[in-house]
Amino acid sequence: RGGGGGGGGEEEIESRCKRLGLPQPMESIPLHPESYEFDPTGMTTTDFVMVTNGDTVHYAMHNDIEDLQANPEENAVLSNHDNIMWKIAKEANPKDGVFIDVDGWVGDNSIIAAAMGMDTYAFEPTRYVTNMLHLDILANDCAVSEHLTVVNALVGGYNSLDENLDLIYHEMDFDDDFDDDYQGFTDTDPEMDVYLQEEDYGKDQDGPIAEMITLDSFFPKKTKVQNLNIDAQGFEPQVIRGAERILKENKGRLHVRFGFDEELLLLAENIPEDFLAYMKSLGYKEVLRDGGDIVMH
Repeated sequence: RGGGGGGGGEEEIESRCKRLGLPQPMESIPLHPESYEFDPTGMTTTDFVMVTNGDTVHYAMHNDIEDLQANPEENAVLSNHDNIMWKIAKEANPKDGVFIDVDGWVGDNSIIAAAMGMDTYAFEPTRYVTNMLHLDILANDCAVSEHLTVVNALVGGYNSLDENLDLIYHEMDFDDDFDDDYQGFTDTDPEMDVYLQEEDYGKDQDGPIAEMITLDSFFPKKTKVQNLNIDAQGFEPQVIRGAERILKENKGRLHVRFGFDEELLLLAENIPEDFLAYMKSLGYKEVLRDGGDIVMH
């Protein structure tokens, strides 16, 4: 449904449903307006399929979904009842604060949180996947659109517009094996903090520009946040350092779930033990560890 061109479907949703919108005026957020828009340029109906997780929540996914359907236990979308954030969202009270999903992929966490009535902000740096999230809004109508804002941006430790830097993000090719753990960020220029997503470390690749923003800049002071989900492929510490105010203001309320892959953290020049020590210095304790996921509260 919808998604044919120019965001017309979302305009129709806008006329029939409330929209969550931004947490503060757009001019107060250091991102260009295009970061919030659906840009279907070059996209066709053969690029994606629609799936459901069995709970009448619908997702747009890339057209290699057959591999995931063959192994649903490996796919968080098709087996979301076993997902950590699914359990957290199910127990959450929407009045206790917003849900922030960093590197949200196709919405396997954020769409469910929104459908359950939690105001949700999903950040995704890849334009192709961001478009999938916008298609999710169309597919679920008011059930999701009233509680979800999608942002096409990297989340990190500084604002690229403030620093006058370009951030390059290579949009990964879905014809390749997207389950490869090494499809993460690599720091291609430590002095300039320019991050490039590469399918094979060491190659120079070009890709679409994605701006970086800190969560402390996107959300105004005293924003109530109850869940923060981060899957930044080794750059979780940078995301956290850009959200220090949020973590301090919401201590005792906030659950922080993040991927903890020591190899990816080291590749991103982060020391895993230092990352956990920093979280503990902010007053957070580990409450759950499940494979490569850690939840702190």
